Amino acid sequence: RQIDQPWFQALINQTDIDQNVGYGRHNTIFTLALACYSSNVSQAQCFDILDEFNSNLNHPLATQHVQKVISDAYSGQFHAASREYVNALLETWVPDADRRVYLQRSQTTWYKYAKPRTERVNSHVHEWQADLMAYFSQRTSQENNWFTRTSLRHISKELNICLGSLTKALKELI
Repeated sequence: RQIDQPWFQALINQTDIDQNVGYGRHNTIFTLALACYSSNVSQAQCFDILDEFNSNLNHPLATQHVQKVISDAYSGQFHAASREYVNALLETWVPDADRRVYLQRSQTTWYKYAKPRTERVNSHVHEWQADLMAYFSQRTSQENNWFTRTSLRHISKELNICLGSLTKALKELI
């Protein structure tokens, strides 16, 4: 869990985070909120934690801004705090700290993930191409032949791919 990591504690205990620096209060609160989100902390608990953190700052954000940042973090667009932001925040606000201690474990999964195909409206060309290859493999194996007779409209309907996208995927495959 990211909230159990040393970097989280190092940032949450800072009080001199200011607004006029590149990675300031907003980025810090957003990163901490993402850590809470990825650690399965409820949004209400996250608000309690970050409201207390914000209150301890020398120059706190308005409460409605903290609420907005937390709702953005919990929107589902991101899965966890970004390692890049954590590094920048530690560099800026915890300068005397040894970042190797705070980032001991390999955290290569800290980035925005693509949704699974089943949850998306659109597909990628390479996915359509894989669908086409599977379709042709299935059709040719059923007919015990290297050739199959069909139309683009029929393939489009069976694979639920619009005709233009199907044509594009076929051209790239050829």
